[in-house]
Amino acid sequence: MSHISLVKNTLLRSLSHSALERMEGKLKHIELPRKASIAEKDGRFNYAYFPDEGMVSIVLVTGEGDHIEVGTVGKEGFVGIPILLGADISDRNVYSQVPGNGWKMETADFKRELEQNAELKALCQKFILTMFNQISQTAACNRLHTIEERCARWLLLAHDRDTSKTVDLTQEFLSMMLGVRRSGVNIAVKTLEAANLIEHGRGFVRIIDRRGMEEVSCGCYDEVKQYFTQTMGFSMASSFPKAAEPELLG
Repeated sequence: MSHISLVKNTLLRSLSHSALERMEGKLKHIELPRKASIAEKDGRFNYAYFPDEGMVSIVLVTGEGDHIEVGTVGKEGFVGIPILLGADISDRNVYSQVPGNGWKMETADFKRELEQNAELKALCQKFILTMFNQISQTAACNRLHTIEERCARWLLLAHDRDTSKTVDLTQEFLSMMLGVRRSGVNIAVKTLEAANLIEHGRGFVRIIDRRGMEEVSCGCYDEVKQYFTQTMGFSMASSFPKAAEPELLG
């Protein structure tokens, strides 16, 4: 069976059959366990990554050593924007936040594909715009909204990238991602649980009432999703589209 037929990454599946097929043999399937390092600040990107399942976090480390998440990537996109922009060096720590799997392509192969595969380059460039939007929206969200709203937004984004309702996650990790104290996250999680929106245990959070979570979440959640759909032409949370069938030549 062709590896290409197994790809679930929505960005890749949005390519025409011929554009995706030319990448056969260059994409290597990988597992992405929780906390798996993809790139470190000032480290070199050896691969571009295309998640099928799970969620990858882009994390800023302050001069004081504090960690805060500034962006997330799931099956809707790719990791390795600096490569496309002409730099192989990461300016952030990048690692798998919600466990999953996906595909990787060596940096040299990715660069060649960007030069020779116009469809791939165009989609990746559009995806960069959505990441700029997400990062700026996250900055505003961290400044303006309550921990409960931000917590609901984050859990919804994680759920969008993983069709199961359960997110493998500790409160300690979530507090680091939101840039708040663990005690604040503990209160927010208990508030959401008391409202029968989620349930949580050691190392997991399960969404019970998604519609209710959307009502609690701040408007940043809808803003990020709407801009993504408008720019990319498919939903961040959609199941992957069927790749275009090859044309039959008469």
